[in-house]
Amino acid sequence: MHKELKALGITVTLLGLCWGSEVWQWQGTCGTDWYQTCEIGTCNDLQPEIANNWGVTACGETPPFPGANDMALLGSGAVVELNNPLNIAEIVVESGATFTIHASITAHRIEIQPGGTVIWTDGNLQVDTLQNQGLFECRLDPYSRAFSGVFVNSGTFRRYRATSVATDMVLSEGSVFWNRSGALLELQGDGFGGADTTAVLYNSGLILKSTGNTAKIFQLRIFQAPAGSLWVSGGILDLQPARWNGLLRLGPGTEAQVSQSQLCDSVRWVGTGTVRITGSLRTSAHAWILSALTDSGKVVWQDGNIILGSGSLWKNTGNFEAAAALYTENFTGVLENSGLWVEADGAHFSLGPASEIHNLPGGTLEVHGFSGIGGAGIEESRILNEGIFRRKGSQYGTDLNNLTFQQEGLCEVLEGNLSCTRFFQNNGLTQVNSQLLGSLIFAGGTLIGSGTLDPNSPGVVFSGDTLSPGIPEAPMATLTVAGSLILDSGSVLHIQVSGPDQEHDLVDVAGGWQDSVVLHSPTLVVELTGGYVPSAAGDSVPILTWRWGMNLHGGFGPVTLWNAGETVRAWTTFSPSTFAWYLHLITAGDRLGDVNNDGTVDPRDVESLARYLYDHGPRPPVPGYADVNGDGLINDLDLVALAHRIWP
Repeated sequence: MHKELKALGITVTLLGLCWGSEVWQWQGTCGTDWYQTCEIGTCNDLQPEIANNWGVTACGETPPFPGANDMALLGSGAVVELNNPLNIAEIVVESGATFTIHASITAHRIEIQPGGTVIWTDGNLQVDTLQNQGLFECRLDPYSRAFSGVFVNSGTFRRYRATSVATDMVLSEGSVFWNRSGALLELQGDGFGGADTTAVLYNSGLILKSTGNTAKIFQLRIFQAPAGSLWVSGGILDLQPARWNGLLRLGPGTEAQVSQSQLCDSVRWVGTGTVRITGSLRTSAHAWILSALTDSGKVVWQDGNIILGSGSLWKNTGNFEAAAALYTENFTGVLENSGLWVEADGAHFSLGPASEIHNLPGGTLEVHGFSGIGGAGIEESRILNEGIFRRKGSQYGTDLNNLTFQQEGLCEVLEGNLSCTRFFQNNGLTQVNSQLLGSLIFAGGTLIGSGTLDPNSPGVVFSGDTLSPGIPEAPMATLTVAGSLILDSGSVLHIQVSGPDQEHDLVDVAGGWQDSVVLHSPTLVVELTGGYVPSAAGDSVPILTWRWGMNLHGGFGPVTLWNAGETVRAWTTFSPSTFAWYLHLITAGDRLGDVNNDGTVDPRDVESLARYLYDHGPRPPVPGYADVNGDGLINDLDLVALAHRIWP
């Protein structure tokens, strides 16, 4: 530990000093006051013999007291009070002795041995080295006072709360408080801090905030060794150090208020209490922050900017809340969440350049009510979701502006609306029960829902995703697109049908005259539910509708049937008059292959199909009869299958 302090430019002397003068032993002849005298008899010419508490007498005059180069020894059983300023070389408080300080002291060294007690109520202490192996009680009241020098605590240091007004114990410029391994620094109330940022608290023991009061650590640098920890077991700890690191542990119902600090190296917040960020925080480069507050405990970001240094990482494995009071604050850096991260109703903040919130698998990121997260640009800031992202609460919306929302987990838009400058899904599942707005690109995964997609130009694009109206609670539903819809060849439209006059899925494109429905041969997957068997005469249901004046391009590709009989076939057509694409279903039975619809399957059907495929012949009257191999298409493969059926 000496080497660690030396690296900080701190020199500590722990051995007794020899100042080349007298050692004074406390006798307590006259009482408890350091400078108290009394008459114990007479001397020459009947002059009064005057004694002091140090066993020294004088005839007719005040005897001398320990001086600037002397050592004062307070032995076992001594009870001593200092009511006037003192300049001395060294004070030793032995086991069983109690020394109460009501006035300023200037000393080279004070030693409190195991079992000794010092009570400090007033006056400034200017001590080169104060070594406490016993009990040091700081009971400053009603004035704040300063300690100058190096305080080495190997026993118990207890900071009490003043009974009249709040007071501060202040470490003067360049001073050090060293809480050694196995030692206790207990803060019951009031302030403990530095006169400026050159004061240092080095902790390799335990710093304990106890009782239900508020205590404050301010304007000093806290360096915690790996074995050191800061524990809040009661009340509120207001943390405003210039910089700090290490372990902060919070008990149930407790709170640490953090602001105006630089977090360094490794910082860990654990327990079941609350860390409330009430002012700006920064980190050094390559810092590592772990917030792991569980049960009723959480980190509450209430005010101030959070700026992580280059290469730094904030990992949240517990509960984290961006509070409603946030407005125009910034988060710069990378935050990884595997716990519960909540943005409260009313909260708004921005991600800085090269910044990211990464919601890991197993993590939940919730945005509530009227809230927002801004960014420095879609290439500069992003939210990467691999866990659960949930938008909920109130009819208002959440804006994710000027950033990229990259969705690869589960995204639930349950209530209100979620507006994104750029929403990009490459994997995972998005469920829209209410409204999703912005630049919407689905390159993979699945989209389900019964809400509304409101895309920017060029529209909502499905290039490798599955679009499936409905939600688990209501499997068949209508999904609305309030703009253009583009289904590329790699995409899938999944439709559930329970009968021609029953519930079925529908995509309703409610765009304007400038919008389009573009179908680049997407795959249509039709799932028959509820035991539905299409009739032999054929059934039809609308699966995609649009508005008058919209542009329509292309058509569906192959059709795949789920839960269908061997001869059930499906095909699609569109109706310009009703502005709808229809799904047609038929149980072909023995009519499968009856291309010309004459009631029999024979070589004339081969001829009809060949003319349709190669010679611009008429379309088969019942396309389902011509889809012999059941792939949803009518092509060469059906001609081969039909020939094998007729001439096995």
